[in-house]
Amino acid sequence: MFVRMDRMPSFSTMQRIDFQSEFFSKSVYFRPFNYYEHWTRLLWVKHEADVYDISGVKKRITYPRLTFSLGEGTDKYIHVIVSGFSQMGMALVLHVLRAAHFSNYTEANELKTRITIVDPNLDTLKPLFLSQYKHLEQIYDIDIDYRNCMLEEISDELIGWCTDRRQMITIAICLSDNDMALSQALNLPLEAYYQKGRNSDELPRILVRQRSLSGIWEMLDEKEHEELTPKESDAKSFREGKYNKYHNLYPFGMVVSGFYPDDLDDLKACLVHIDYEDKWLYTNKPESEKLTIDRIYHLVEKEDDKELKELILTAIKRWYAMPENVKWANRYQTDNHHVLKCVLHSMGIVELADLDASGNSISICSDIEHRRWVGERVVSGWQQSPYLLDGSPMRQDSLLLHYDITKTSKIGNEAVKDQTVVKNVLMLDAIYDYVKRKQLLIGS
Repeated sequence: MFVRMDRMPSFSTMQRIDFQSEFFSKSVYFRPFNYYEHWTRLLWVKHEADVYDISGVKKRITYPRLTFSLGEGTDKYIHVIVSGFSQMGMALVLHVLRAAHFSNYTEANELKTRITIVDPNLDTLKPLFLSQYKHLEQIYDIDIDYRNCMLEEISDELIGWCTDRRQMITIAICLSDNDMALSQALNLPLEAYYQKGRNSDELPRILVRQRSLSGIWEMLDEKEHEELTPKESDAKSFREGKYNKYHNLYPFGMVVSGFYPDDLDDLKACLVHIDYEDKWLYTNKPESEKLTIDRIYHLVEKEDDKELKELILTAIKRWYAMPENVKWANRYQTDNHHVLKCVLHSMGIVELADLDASGNSISICSDIEHRRWVGERVVSGWQQSPYLLDGSPMRQDSLLLHYDITKTSKIGNEAVKDQTVVKNVLMLDAIYDYVKRKQLLIGS
């Protein structure tokens, strides 16, 4: 049963509630989703969506990546500017807080991801936002700046951000009025669209929320694009070059698009959580009964479809009984796997064997995973515990207190857990692709 919830505050509340397993019938799988949150996951995770133009023809839009492979020594950082703190604007901010954690950040260089929220009603909206999402300052590698104005009122600052080559800019226009949003997207300062000497791929990405694709967008999308480069021997050709000013402008958030069953597939999240339970919670369980990703991966290698299907169906049955807040924690973890894969691939690691001999790659990716986990936990209402137990910070789940919302994972097995997440990434992809290709769950 897929249940759509329209308002972000209500949806966030649903994500946090620990429903009793008896709340829903054991024959019904309750899967809530939110239109705004789902679109932000399409943007930052899937990078594409099937949409419909004004004539009803389906087309696919591929969105630019929010750059993940910011490796060691890179002095660039992500800056997301959200114009309009609407439901969609809030959803975008929350997902950036969960997802935008990169490998070039260290305490020494302070290359933090930056979010700037621009809205003339922030005097009212900001207190409401912070009352629901407390302790955001504990997400220590992301800074949020609030501007109580329209984007047009800070055009000089916007030009400065766009021309700062250290900043990788995404401008997300989330105004509630469809026409006003498009008008703002088409009338930004020139530097948002073109800068002499810079390739268009280096310029800001501009996302504009639209409820439907307009004829204006169709005309912009059809325009040819070529880079403007000095053509000393052909001045006429240079003057008449086909540079598409709106080459980096993308519509998103259309109502008639975006929702497909595969996008709400929980198989990866299911396997991640069952692996966690059997490795860290049910330590007394015999090894032969544990459903770990390692064990399932070896069945894929042997192409033992019968036992593989049995184990996965057992895992899914256990997953159905999980509280909704636990499920969402695992969904957001698997969302981040593409970030870890991007970093691993940039180091030449594409197979499990490469990881074992890869030096500090596990350490780098484990740090990313820890910071992602901190972001996800804080957005979910957790905070660093202010109380001590035996001289160390305590953990109390019912009060959403955790000892490990810190800059370094130090307590108990927490560091090892982050390393396990990294090691599982490549295996999990192989398992998922094999199960889907062999259609093992069809009819189950």
